[in-house]
Amino acid sequence: MYPFSIAILSLSYHRFAQKVDGEYVDPAMKIVLYAVDDPSDIDATIHAYEEEAAALIDADDGSCKDINSGDTMDPSDGQACYNLVFDQDSNDSEFPINTDGLKGMVVFGQHVPIEFERDKHYLKDSSGKQYVLLFIFDHII
Repeated sequence: MYPFSIAILSLSYHRFAQKVDGEYVDPAMKIVLYAVDDPSDIDATIHAYEEEAAALIDADDGSCKDINSGDTMDPSDGQACYNLVFDQDSNDSEFPINTDGLKGMVVFGQHVPIEFERDKHYLKDSSGKQYVLLFIFDHII
């Protein structure tokens, strides 16, 4: 599992996944998002949610909702778990993230985000600007 934390500076973000060498790394990927008040506080964000997020990502009970490219993720209720289903007929899949009203967000993913990058950064704001993360942890929990 690969978590990262971001401060919300835009009303919406877009999570991208791309085919690399002609195919997606996996046909789908689980991702868990948590709304947080202070994304710079690692203990109150990443550390507070990592066990719960790992359990959701590992679960095979349908806890994570399947969404297709173009469907919007919405962590405004505090926690949202999704199974991103990549569009096999397209080189790129895009998943908007509604961050209206949020101060920050912590994201846990089944894969390192750059595994799905070919020529487009995996997280951009609504204007298309590449987003730099506050923290990214490249380790498996």
